[in-house]
Amino acid sequence: MGLLDCSRQTQWELDDIEVYSDESRSGVKRVLHTIRQQMQKSTSEPNIALADFIAPKESGVEDYIGMFAVTAGIGIEKLVEKFEKDHDDYNSIMVKALADRLGRGFCRASSRIGSKRILGICF
Repeated sequence: MGLLDCSRQTQWELDDIEVYSDESRSGVKRVLHTIRQQMQKSTSEPNIALADFIAPKESGVEDYIGMFAVTAGIGIEKLVEKFEKDHDDYNSIMVKALADRLGRGFCRASSRIGSKRILGICF
């Protein structure tokens, strides 16, 4: 779980987010390419991208983006392969579903913990 310095890139790259290597913001470590919503909307409703929630570089505002990664399926391939080899579809599906649900649950818990500890937001 981390909180990184970032800003939205300029005019022609409005959908990209620059992630800096340190708080001095002198070097770009990564560029996160986001994409705008692709659905048809009315002219009064914009198609938004994640970058729209990050302050533009020209604004002078020091903005941040938070990230975390979770997993709950390391090593399930061998178990799934064994069940499928034995034509045990039920247990194969259950192992995949359990890993998926554990991953989603851990993601939700990590998000809540991060929001509370880093941002002070409780939900």
